[in-house]
Amino acid sequence: MIPRKFYYVLLICFMFICFSGLASAAVIDQTSPAIPRDDLSVTKHTIQIKGASLRYTATAGTFLIKDEEGKSKANFFFTAYTKDGVKDFSRRPVTFVFNGGPGSASAWLHMGAVGPRKPLFSEEGFPLDAPWQLVDNEYTLLDVTDIVCLDPVSTGYSRAVP
Repeated sequence: MIPRKFYYVLLICFMFICFSGLASAAVIDQTSPAIPRDDLSVTKHTIQIKGASLRYTATAGTFLIKDEEGKSKANFFFTAYTKDGVKDFSRRPVTFVFNGGPGSASAWLHMGAVGPRKPLFSEEGFPLDAPWQLVDNEYTLLDVTDIVCLDPVSTGYSRAVP
């Protein structure tokens, strides 16, 4: 069952789409596949932050934004991280991370800055050679706020629907 706060996330995302005017809808690949559908993937994880275990749920997926007539307008991608064991979600803050730039997914923000995991880099801050390794992100915001990373339409994995 999807937690109630995800419906609030969907409402905020819908408002964001409406106010953006879907300006990028004019640039659509005519060979695109059939209209996508809502799709979620939910996984459970544990990381170590400041010597303590932090259990969390990662939810990645897409949902369709529709107009008043029910016509699909956009396929919106998001990744959400929620701390497990929270008694009252109404008192838990939520941080929304919007990425931008054509073709750039929010992965750089949630994998490189605010999310619970990050790539391992050298002491000088350079990427290491393959095989790459993910490590716990000691600077994640997840210990104090839930995180929702959003790809606005025509960035990352979000697309306008023809």
